[in-house]
Amino acid sequence: MDIGIKTLYSGAMDLLFPPVCLACGNTIASPAPPGKLLCDSCNQDIDTVNNPLCSCCGQAFSHSASTGHTCGFCLTHKWYFTKARALVHYEEPIKAAIHSLKYRGKTAWLPFFTYLYKKIGLPDLSEPDIILPVPLHKNKLKERGFNQAQLLAKAFFPKQKNKILPDILIKIKDTEAQTGKTGMARRVNVTGCFGVNQKHAPLLTGKTVLLVDDVFTTGATVNECARTIQKHHPKDIQVLTLARVKTS
Repeated sequence: MDIGIKTLYSGAMDLLFPPVCLACGNTIASPAPPGKLLCDSCNQDIDTVNNPLCSCCGQAFSHSASTGHTCGFCLTHKWYFTKARALVHYEEPIKAAIHSLKYRGKTAWLPFFTYLYKKIGLPDLSEPDIILPVPLHKNKLKERGFNQAQLLAKAFFPKQKNKILPDILIKIKDTEAQTGKTGMARRVNVTGCFGVNQKHAPLLTGKTVLLVDDVFTTGATVNECARTIQKHHPKDIQVLTLARVKTS
């Protein structure tokens, strides 16, 4: 379609069916730029994870800190990944967006998550050789019909889908939900719950692996994933999540 005609058509459709905010349902001022799926008010509520950050877990410091500073928790905690980064804090409207995707299957959010990743960017993450979505147990996958981490991986890396390998890391134990558990209880809950498909295990050796998940809360889940992967001697393991819980 000719660009001019396409623009006119898009404008006409916006007049007939004005775009509405995915979060609150209010009309978005037209013409809306690409990726503009939230109204200005909801968009302003998004709290990005900005520098200075912990060099390891990626939490934002509330005070001035030098580049490369490591938080107190990371100094005393064993991580099996080298670096974790998140785009935004787990607050509204992102909290509702993730809930809507996971439990209602509202995939209309995915283009917005792609937009967020392109807009914010995470330049200090290494270029991955392999992208691994944090897996669901087969029972949960059957119940939900999709793995939100895999959808996010595809949204973040639309031109690198050949690197997204969802069959390498598997969840072998159907654990209780992590919601409401303490940090220690979360770690106990996921211990030993992941495995590596031995058919594909050699692919991990010497590779830079990027784990992708929706939310970083205490890091228990991604750390257990990384511990499982570490047994197969990758070059590096890093973590990317859409959101992370803000720590006080």
